[in-house]
Amino acid sequence: GASSSGGGGGGGAGAEGGGDALWQLLAWLYEQQGRPDLALSIHLRLRSPGVFAFVTSHGLQSHLLGRAAELLQVDERAALALLTAHADSLPPGNVVPCIQEALRCAPSPAAAEVWRRRLLAYLSGLFAVDSAVGADYHDLQVALTAEYEPSKLMDLLVSSQFYSLESALSICESRGLVSEQVFVLGRMGNADQALRLIIDRLGDIPRAIDFVVRQRDEELWGRLIDWALGGSETTGALLDCIGGYVDPLLLVRRIPRGMRVERLRDRLRAIIADYRTQTSLREGCNAILRSDCRHLMARLYDGTKKALPYVFVHRPGPGGEPGQWFRCDAVHGGRLTPVSTVEVPWEAQDAAQLTHGSGHGHGALPSSASMPMPPSSSSSAAAAAGARLGSRSAGSGAG
Repeated sequence: GASSSGGGGGGGAGAEGGGDALWQLLAWLYEQQGRPDLALSIHLRLRSPGVFAFVTSHGLQSHLLGRAAELLQVDERAALALLTAHADSLPPGNVVPCIQEALRCAPSPAAAEVWRRRLLAYLSGLFAVDSAVGADYHDLQVALTAEYEPSKLMDLLVSSQFYSLESALSICESRGLVSEQVFVLGRMGNADQALRLIIDRLGDIPRAIDFVVRQRDEELWGRLIDWALGGSETTGALLDCIGGYVDPLLLVRRIPRGMRVERLRDRLRAIIADYRTQTSLREGCNAILRSDCRHLMARLYDGTKKALPYVFVHRPGPGGEPGQWFRCDAVHGGRLTPVSTVEVPWEAQDAAQLTHGSGHGHGALPSSASMPMPPSSSSSAAAAAGARLGSRSAGSGAG
């Protein structure tokens, strides 16, 4: 070990004179001694392209903590793949500050720009692997994406739930990203301002209609129609796109008297046809839904009848006489059939005696079947016990 350290000192002078081979030899010696962690430092110092394979083969990911900037200087693409694939051993809480430190120490604005782009590339790659891992840095990712990749900002805003809406709105406003502002305002619940932004800044009737449909707010329909009816062109565009979302009669009544709208008859004919089509589709869907409900209820009822073939009902006789047992056939419409005591399970008989002895009234024991019972003070208690045993008795041949 002492000779290796001495060789390392001599190798430093050799490296300054172009003798990287001595450093490579020292790294090889460390590896042979079972100290790949020390060899890793030399590979990073030499910026060896094989450092990534070396880290993977020896499982040294945890030894890269605080050295993300060194990896990125060796091979940016390979470093990003390694850092994002091993976020458990190289957490963003360690990688991001390391890159930010390199950004602060950049010797020139151009170098700082490179590090900012590297930071964005890392956060984007991490987001693609697992959107929740780098949740603490989504605000930073939103700012960097708006600066360098504004076309990808909408996907980030839609997919993430971990950024500040106020901060994202401020960034979008400062960079004039209207579509992104509309989305953030909608997520904040400020649908009225979002619609006004679509109308005033974009002037896009189809998009405004789509936005109002997704918000499901009747007041927004009124605001959109009031704005569109302010001019003949916007009125015509509204008639072309509103389809079956609004009652045509309500829309026609609000058109200002004397306004000239091109192709008004054809547009009204199309909007009425669209409205009828959507109404017909809704009615058809409702009919299918009702039919499915009836079918599923029938299946549920049939399955319940099979699981509970019958229940036993006891009707006590007057003056303390034994009374009569009945079997209620659940499969054939709840028909009551007199049966002898021998056919009744002993659990049901015990429940009936317990109920009569304690003086409980109707419903003293909870019933496990929703079958119509004869009006008797003690029938439901025995029926409850018989219901719990009906399936077992049917299997044993009592039925």
